[in-house]
Amino acid sequence: MGQLSAAIFCWDKSDLNLLKEAKRQQLIQANITDPSDSDVSVRLDRKELSLHCHRMTRNTEVIRERIQAVLELFGGNSGRDTMGVPLFHERIWEL
Repeated sequence: MGQLSAAIFCWDKSDLNLLKEAKRQQLIQANITDPSDSDVSVRLDRKELSLHCHRMTRNTEVIRERIQAVLELFGGNSGRDTMGVPLFHERIWEL
């Protein structure tokens, strides 16, 4: 479900940049000198993102491509439960 959500929605870039800068300043105040972009991103949690950033719907073509990729990912061996039963019925590919 998380991958489908990520296929459809994205965080507003301007909101995300402001939040990252605020988190960077917070890390600097906590005596972490010159935090890298990955240091900042790792320390952002979902609650902060949802509290401070708007979510936007992606472009229709991007959504279609990303959902197709998720379906293909879970259509193979990754798409089976612990007993080997496919999560998606074969008819899903007929659409």
